[in-house]
Amino acid sequence: GSEADDQKLVAACRAGDRRAFQALYQRYRRKVYAVAFGFLRNQEDALDIVQEAFIKVHRYLTSSRDNRASTPGSIGSPRTCASTTCAEADVSGTWSSTMA
Repeated sequence: GSEADDQKLVAACRAGDRRAFQALYQRYRRKVYAVAFGFLRNQEDALDIVQEAFIKVHRYLTSSRDNRASTPGSIGSPRTCASTTCAEADVSGTWSSTMA
């Protein structure tokens, strides 16, 4: 999909359209997984990161009043989303044993 398509999906998500969020999820889940797996080298942990990352994106889209959240670039790339979620999980000690 194009950036224009993503912008439409993000706008629809902000308006509460669950199908639009599902479309974004389907479009980016593999990319987020690939980054998470690259960090963690564990399928289950990478899938957990994908879930956490998309929960954060959903919360941001549905609660942010920041108008910049109307474009995909304001949310961050799949790589940024996954790596930030991995780093946050590691800070809490969740993935420390996996990373060792």
